[in-house]
Amino acid sequence: GVQTCALPIYNCENAGLFGKMISVFSVANVIGLIAAPMLVKKLKNIRILNVGCFILNVIVRAIYLIFVMQGNAPVVVWMYGLVSLTCCTLGGTFNALVSEASEYTYLKTGKRMDGSMYSCTSFGMKVGNGLGSAISGWLLAASHYDATAAVQSASCTKMLSFMFAGIPLIITVIILILYYKLDVEKVNRKLRSEN
Repeated sequence: GVQTCALPIYNCENAGLFGKMISVFSVANVIGLIAAPMLVKKLKNIRILNVGCFILNVIVRAIYLIFVMQGNAPVVVWMYGLVSLTCCTLGGTFNALVSEASEYTYLKTGKRMDGSMYSCTSFGMKVGNGLGSAISGWLLAASHYDATAAVQSASCTKMLSFMFAGIPLIITVIILILYYKLDVEKVNRKLRSEN
């Protein structure tokens, strides 16, 4: 029969599934990062590539959430690869996006702020990582997570599944909306033509 699990990575009755999940994620990520520059070259627009991939990612994450809530471990493992594949273009184009934002500042003000831009993004990532860890701890505490328990409570099981699949879906939708409104490449092309 189909192997099921209450918690996608915490307790799938088979510790080997976690290793498979990470392997599938990593291979898909490498494939996506290799493909990203080729796709940018073909489309000639980072924004179109990322918006398209994030739309696909939202769809994949929604399907993924259904399988996580059902506890269908084998499908969750392979779907995790699709999650990785459809969201890795932002990682492959992030520095180019920061560069475009820096170029916008230069075109508008005549001042170079590349160092400050990269420092701000680095700082933002560190703050985000810290907040993410803290929020995870607070959510686990609120769901009565017990690290010493052999079996977690139903509320904890639901919270872990939500943290693993629901919260990333919500964040991806927010990123998609923000990124859709961000069209710095088009604005930069217009500013260059005016100069």
